[in-house]
Amino acid sequence: MSKALPAFLLTLTSTFKVKRSTFSVLLASCLFCPETPADFIARPTTDTTEWRFSTPAVAGTINKAFGPGSMTEIGLTGHKGVFTVSSGSGTSSLPGAVGGVGVPMMYFDGAAKTSEGYRFIPNTGVTDHYEFTLVYDLFVPSANSSAWLSLFQGNPTNSNNADWFLKPSTLGTQSGSTADTPVNTWAKGSWQRIAIVCDHTRDSNLFYVNGVLRASVDKGDWAYGTNYGWILSDNGSASYVGEHSAGYIASFAFVPRILAPSEIANLGSTSSGGIYEVADGFPDNLTAAADTNTSRVTLAWFPAGALSNGTSVEVLRNGTAIASLPLTTASYLDTLPAATTTNVTYVYSVRVAGGGANPRPDPTLSVNWSLPSLTTGLLAYYPFEGSYAN
Repeated sequence: MSKALPAFLLTLTSTFKVKRSTFSVLLASCLFCPETPADFIARPTTDTTEWRFSTPAVAGTINKAFGPGSMTEIGLTGHKGVFTVSSGSGTSSLPGAVGGVGVPMMYFDGAAKTSEGYRFIPNTGVTDHYEFTLVYDLFVPSANSSAWLSLFQGNPTNSNNADWFLKPSTLGTQSGSTADTPVNTWAKGSWQRIAIVCDHTRDSNLFYVNGVLRASVDKGDWAYGTNYGWILSDNGSASYVGEHSAGYIASFAFVPRILAPSEIANLGSTSSGGIYEVADGFPDNLTAAADTNTSRVTLAWFPAGALSNGTSVEVLRNGTAIASLPLTTASYLDTLPAATTTNVTYVYSVRVAGGGANPRPDPTLSVNWSLPSLTTGLLAYYPFEGSYAN
């Protein structure tokens, strides 16, 4: 049986992504940076899960944007979340739109009771995660002067103190029973994108606000990948009195690895559609894979949608449209022209046709084909021994 020719050399070069926000050198001023429209940022891992609090829970289920995890609203009789959409300029007590776009969100009244709240399971297949990142889009009303707002509880039954808190009374944060961090590390009365980079192994947990490092927090509990954790919940009494308080949440993501400072900075501040893979109606995240036996390239991208007001998606090779596809198409198989005796670079891009202008560059990448040498090709068929190949 003959052997396949060796693979062509495939090199991909993607267009540079502009960060969502540009941050001031003065950290304190970044707490009040204006919220910005989202750019597409791919999920950090395939087992990252993001929940967006956009619609009322059905049978307690909180809707997710993607990922293997699940979240359920447990109990909270008389204290269930209230789903709504922010609009207008808002006030210090009520969130407004972000970038002129309403933000789907859920109001939680701060009720806390053992074994009740917002219980999630990452479903990553890993029993224990000692390194992970939690990302929240939160709005705490300016009138909230409570001592605590619970962010994360690692105990599967929610029967002890939560592991990370915001401190509305001091604008600090706290991990478990450790001392408070410095005050004024975050802001009430505006959307805050809060990220906690959890390194349980090294006891080096970091607290970020709108992409900026604000505090180092002592370690709390680790996270289970195949068991439950909780957000916005604490082990309160039978009358729902615990170490928690009221606010609004738009999105929450569980990332089963440590995010680098540059990745946190790239997330920036709260956006109107979520944290990762926020759709604006235009295609993004273009990738390519080569089938060297058939001289084909499979292109894939995050699909366009109705927000673009487009009628179709076009695929271009070296500036020439080679396909017109339905708007929500997410992949295309391109058969390349006949192979040549020299290396060839194919530049691909995907764009929306018949709609508004893309507010950012259309996704583009280059595919460099390097034909095998005669010696390389022969060696694929005839594995000569010693130096006879020469």
